[in-house]
Amino acid sequence: MYEGGIRNIWDENWMALSGLIDSAIESLTNGNTDADLSGLLVELCRAAQDETLDNPAERKKFVAVVSYLLGIADWNTRFSAGEQIIGMANLPSEVFLFYACDKFSIAKTFLQDDVDFSDEDLLHVVRTATIEHRMAVAERSDLTPTVVRELMRQGGLPVIRKLAENEDSAIFYEYDDTGELGDGELEFGSDLANSEDGKQTILDQIVIGYAEKRRYADLIEALAKGSSVPKAIVKDMFQDTDHKPFLMFCKGIGIGDDAFASVSRFRVRRLGQLDRIAEQSVEEYQQLERQNAEAMVEKLQDKNSWIRTA
Repeated sequence: MYEGGIRNIWDENWMALSGLIDSAIESLTNGNTDADLSGLLVELCRAAQDETLDNPAERKKFVAVVSYLLGIADWNTRFSAGEQIIGMANLPSEVFLFYACDKFSIAKTFLQDDVDFSDEDLLHVVRTATIEHRMAVAERSDLTPTVVRELMRQGGLPVIRKLAENEDSAIFYEYDDTGELGDGELEFGSDLANSEDGKQTILDQIVIGYAEKRRYADLIEALAKGSSVPKAIVKDMFQDTDHKPFLMFCKGIGIGDDAFASVSRFRVRRLGQLDRIAEQSVEEYQQLERQNAEAMVEKLQDKNSWIRTA
């Protein structure tokens, strides 16, 4: 139905494309609507492959038309067209981003490594789509520090685990840790966060991830937000050569044994101490009564309640 016609009109006059679209959409009221709409989407993208779309107005019009068609298409139509569109080159990145933010059953193919996205595109997916989308992004081998940090900030235990398993992106945890996170909020965005046990599990995972990747500033941020104790105080305890205040603090906020072991190893190495000090701290931590530690944290919270942790 559309073979050739779109190409000819495209070559003769770009502005006529919108008229073709209007006519084609009107004709969809008869016959096999899904098949026609899928074919139209594919033909539009095939035609766009042959054009550079350097003109911003042309690119904007094309993206708007594809967005409209995808918006009125059902799942089967989007899926069918997507299977052909994903292999096309020289398309505006917005087309692939539309698909990457679709239902995960459609988006998962577009979130794989062989589809190129800018940091801005991936950040949009991470911030607006589901945890399944974020897990797929976390498996990509081309992640930059910016995207990794946003994935960690969005939270969600499954996402953090995927990042921890991603050897290709692990190097990006090693950025200069002297800086601060900025104005962003660290969120525990998982269903587990509805319960206290869930929050603790997520905090432990975040702490382990930051400690094992030597992300000092982010670790202090997470501990401060997880305890409602000012960052300056958490930082002072972390940097104190006497391990007892920091040990009491971690016990008081419920950090698990495994998480504390990771933090302790990171801490002694950062302070230039021997590894055996970390081992001693872990042993002492396991024997420590939590009630006394909780009382210490409560005093810190009460005394500094007027200070914001952010």
